[in-house]
Amino acid sequence: MNHRARPVDPIVVSGDAACAWSRGVTQGTSKDRAINSSNAELMAVSRVNGAWIIRSIH
Repeated sequence: MNHRARPVDPIVVSGDAACAWSRGVTQGTSKDRAINSSNAELMAVSRVNGAWIIRSIH
């Protein structure tokens, strides 16, 4: 199975919050079935005491 992901836009930072988007494609076979699936992902993070903490991934 092959999966390729690429950022859609630059990471957006506003103060102590940031978000990033990406899109991906998965292609291959599973149990003799062809797989050709696309997806999108959003990650939201916040900075706490100087460290970035993942708040959500969708």
